[in-house]
Amino acid sequence: MFLIAIFVGANTVLCRYLNAAYAKYNGLSMATLMNYITGLTAALIVLFIMGEPAAMQPIGALSFRKVMMFLGGAFGVAMVQLLIYITPRIPAFLGSVLIFISQLGTGLALDYAFTGVVGTGKLLGGLLVVLGLAHYSWVNRAPAALQPESAPK
Repeated sequence: MFLIAIFVGANTVLCRYLNAAYAKYNGLSMATLMNYITGLTAALIVLFIMGEPAAMQPIGALSFRKVMMFLGGAFGVAMVQLLIYITPRIPAFLGSVLIFISQLGTGLALDYAFTGVVGTGKLLGGLLVVLGLAHYSWVNRAPAALQPESAPK
């Protein structure tokens, strides 16, 4: 299980940089489209292997959860496009931590939206990660003498 976790983490970082490199040569929109097509193809293969899809629901009976499921694809595309844009502009460590914090924050928001409860452990864990990021940023900031001077006015 530990090796799988290492593989998934390395895969996440590697894919971010491959996507950024692809976007550098082919454009942000094309990189996002290729991500969407790759993800859709993989999802359809898994669906085919797992068997028939869940029973169709009547369209007229849209609840909040069903609307959110439909918007999940659009939200995913927007997030992939944002990640591809940001990746070459920040260090790999910071990018990984920001993704982790975003996932944790989204999980907390979804827990609260659907159950009305926020896990204390998750909240404290997220706070510790944010404090660690703040400490990392503070320790690794460039001294004032090494920072580039602002342009004259």
